[in-house]
Amino acid sequence: DSNKYRNLYENSPALHRTINLDGIILDCNQSYANRFGCSKKEIIGSSIFDHIADEDHDALKNSFETWKDTGYLASRELWFQTKTGDKFPALISASNLRDSDGNLIGSNTILRDITDFYKSLEIEKERNQVLEDMEELKSINKYLVFNLS
Repeated sequence: DSNKYRNLYENSPALHRTINLDGIILDCNQSYANRFGCSKKEIIGSSIFDHIADEDHDALKNSFETWKDTGYLASRELWFQTKTGDKFPALISASNLRDSDGNLIGSNTILRDITDFYKSLEIEKERNQVLEDMEELKSINKYLVFNLS
């Protein structure tokens, strides 16, 4: 039965990591390692703060404290940074991980990469700008035709 859950964790397309109360990554799935451009060996033992974009360091600290205070974190948007310095947005959610006595020992965290969502927003903005530019050109054209005839 634990193999079934291990397979779900390991083979998920979502980015999974398991951390302790100090924010040290104890485990991650291959999707997580691949997205950050690292091997699992490089990631395990590192801090969650090693993978955050500089501008969101404080936001991650706040999210980490929120999870520690409430035991829950849902769909908080943060910007992460890969080994090569590329940045990407993700929604982060965390749930408690407890030992056999019920003591809090860490969290299971899921990151959902929303890069494609941001790309589609950019495309939509560009499309709207083109439509606005076309309307402006039509207006200029009408003005010129009217005034030059």
